[in-house]
Amino acid sequence: MQNLFKGMKPKIVVCSPMPLVDGKLENKLENITVEWHRHRQNLIPPFGKNYREIAIDGYPIDEARCAVAQMAIDCESEFLFFNDYDVLLPENILNKLVFWAGNKPYIDVFSGVYCAKMEPPVPLIYKSGQVFWDWCIGDILIDDIDGCGMGCCLIRTELFKKLIKSNPDKPLFRTSENGSEDIYFLRRAKDELNNKILIDTSFICGHIDNNTGKIYGLPEECIPMQKYLNKGAK
Repeated sequence: MQNLFKGMKPKIVVCSPMPLVDGKLENKLENITVEWHRHRQNLIPPFGKNYREIAIDGYPIDEARCAVAQMAIDCESEFLFFNDYDVLLPENILNKLVFWAGNKPYIDVFSGVYCAKMEPPVPLIYKSGQVFWDWCIGDILIDDIDGCGMGCCLIRTELFKKLIKSNPDKPLFRTSENGSEDIYFLRRAKDELNNKILIDTSFICGHIDNNTGKIYGLPEECIPMQKYLNKGAK
């Protein structure tokens, strides 16, 4: 890790874990799209925070996230930012999430919004274990939010340290039959440390199907969109 960063201690490490195609044991990673590349290239660096990318390829997603979390600890990074290989970032999202982290020191997880790739799409925001719809685009969600997707998520490295200290025998991320690796991590953080999550809904990220090019976002008929449209009409 010291050689990778040439003695530097980046404030933020950024990672887009790249799985193998269909999880097969072959040297072929999942593709990224031109759209993803362009969004990533336009990402605005946060003011006063240097960042470096960590590449981790060919591992199951839970193992990859665990490994990168440990790397963030080892290089004494302040934050780890996940941008999954199929989530299209608004250009200012990292800058704004770092802003929230600086002004909400009691919160350790910060995220934008993206939807599951399904019809109709549903936002990956969970409240009391259920998909949460009752918000307006632009709202800041904190109270009782207990889950979100990790595809555009900023996490304080200190949270990983606290969880390891709390229960060193448990992995930070684990994909289980009843949920994904991100829900497992966030549930641990909430149950063991009473951690809070901040979701900035002014950032609606596209979730692209890399095989078809279709980008999933909020349906126009959903409550967050209708509240936003009605608000603008007043």
